[in-house]
Amino acid sequence: LKKVRHYTDYKDYIKFQYTFEDFTLSGTFEYGDLVYFNQSSNEYNAALNKADINNTSKGAFNNLFVFISYIGTTLKVMHKGYLEIPDGKINNWSVGSTLYLNNNNILDIVPATGGGNWVRSLGFCIPNKENKKIIWFEPDSTYLKLV
Repeated sequence: LKKVRHYTDYKDYIKFQYTFEDFTLSGTFEYGDLVYFNQSSNEYNAALNKADINNTSKGAFNNLFVFISYIGTTLKVMHKGYLEIPDGKINNWSVGSTLYLNNNNILDIVPATGGGNWVRSLGFCIPNKENKKIIWFEPDSTYLKLV
């Protein structure tokens, strides 16, 4: 007989989190922002930017990350894993629902519908006993541009 591990605490699971020491960051970011890297001229040859569904060059075809923190000059972002999303960074959370990026860099179970917006699956809402907005974040690389 195989022993089955039951989901009890999302913090027990591995997260694909990246730390960039001595990273020069421009702009203002908050925990839970959806971000992407693009070419720049700093020590990592990369700049961090907020994803924006109104412009395909702002995250539609880039790898997306969740901004975790920037302390001193150390940047932390997450590419995949479980995390609790604060109320101001998610709308319409519902167990099992697929998540999308909506206006103002906010996760939502309702995809954008405006012409020119891009839509892509970013993960889904996870059931839990703590009444928290816990998600599995794993962005799909496929996006659709609405016309």
